[in-house]
Amino acid sequence: MAKDREGNLHPSGGAPSVRGATMDITIDHNNLEKQIEIEDRYGIDPDTNNITSAQVRHPNRNPEKRNERRKTTLRSTTVRNQQAGNTASDATPESVAEISRDFLNELFDHKGTPCISIYLSTEQMTVDRNEQADAIAFKSALQQAEKSAQENEKALMQRVLSPGYELLRNGEFWSSQSARGLAFFLSDGYFKYVAIPSATQQQTVVNSAFVVSPLLPFLTNNQHYFLLVVSKKQSKLFRGDRFGLTFIQLNEMPNGIEDVVHLEEKDDENLFRTGSSGGGGGGVYHGTGSSRPDDKENIAMYLAEVDSTIRKEVLHDSTAPLLLAGVGYLIPIYRKVTKYNHVWDKAITGNLEYENEDKLFAAASEVMHEYFEEAKKKALNDYGNKSATELTAHIIDDIVRAAYYRRIDTLFVSKSARLYGSFDDINDKLIVHASETPTDHDLIDRTILKTVLSGGKVFMLEENEMPMRRMMVAIMRYSQ
Repeated sequence: MAKDREGNLHPSGGAPSVRGATMDITIDHNNLEKQIEIEDRYGIDPDTNNITSAQVRHPNRNPEKRNERRKTTLRSTTVRNQQAGNTASDATPESVAEISRDFLNELFDHKGTPCISIYLSTEQMTVDRNEQADAIAFKSALQQAEKSAQENEKALMQRVLSPGYELLRNGEFWSSQSARGLAFFLSDGYFKYVAIPSATQQQTVVNSAFVVSPLLPFLTNNQHYFLLVVSKKQSKLFRGDRFGLTFIQLNEMPNGIEDVVHLEEKDDENLFRTGSSGGGGGGVYHGTGSSRPDDKENIAMYLAEVDSTIRKEVLHDSTAPLLLAGVGYLIPIYRKVTKYNHVWDKAITGNLEYENEDKLFAAASEVMHEYFEEAKKKALNDYGNKSATELTAHIIDDIVRAAYYRRIDTLFVSKSARLYGSFDDINDKLIVHASETPTDHDLIDRTILKTVLSGGKVFMLEENEMPMRRMMVAIMRYSQ
């Protein structure tokens, strides 16, 4: 038995094997008989659009074979190479402020060969290590791209990479990096880079189009939460998502309980004065009788001020969960005084006021895992309810077309899936290859991007989570 592209088992005999072969398979709905003949000839399952015996490429597949294929990706540029000579590129590195739909669309539409995509995970230890390790990793990526060129392609490749080598010598750039990852995109006359908020798989890809799929999770998963770390000495607010925490600076945040509740001595009498860090007045309590607030009441006054500050400055229009973190006895007091309606049921307990962000994020991710799974479970349940209708699709041919024509509401994709070929949306012509060729695009990558750019939702799932173990399935906005 052998697995096809979508993980389904098929007998190894029967249809001819196409592994390692290059094959154009054009899906033409206007000529059904001819299409059936093509399907029979090349072993395509007409129900699944599978190429029998062709394997899904996994990330751990032999990189040497992959590099050998990349060495052929620039053969169509021989004339340009001869014209380019050894002239240095006039492109200068341009930083992109954020991973936006506009930027992804720009990368998608870019025309040029070669297109070099470099993804790095940056070091977070010390400034010195960050500067050295990240620069060395970038240099290795540039050298890998340079080695992929054939002899008659080296001049153009050197031209494209020349601004990358210039950036490599910029020590200030490498020492100032604080992001967890970086993505670089180089082509002839083009060089842009963007910071990535979490570590990414390091890779260098030379192709006829940029690889953008590693950027998609940062755009498609917009779920977030807030983390409030409370203590009697200070309180800190963070914005969190799947990829990390971002500290939110609030000038009006009380600087500990003493900034709200003051204890003074006057004429041998204890005087408790409550106020706020924002300059507002408060109650005054004399003596030691029943009107004197105890420590619990003092804490409640302080936490109420913290709650008022974060609601006024940040949470006023939000419905995102607020995750609490602090020593155990503070959590129930905050829950009692807060007026925010979306405090998360679970909390992180412990003395966390001086904990570093990495450890805070690890603890928060464990608690908030259920929150991030909710949207996925709801979407999968929606697919199941609609699976017997025309509002769902599981055939690759239909899904690729639907993405280009802005019909997909929700797309589910196996993380390990790869599918190479091209789609001409003007002529409605889909070509799928059994193995990657120099001018191919990753059709999975492009389907995801088109779905995102048209406002659809995308969920990247493990292979065993995929409905019917398919490579891709989709919920449509409307039926045809």
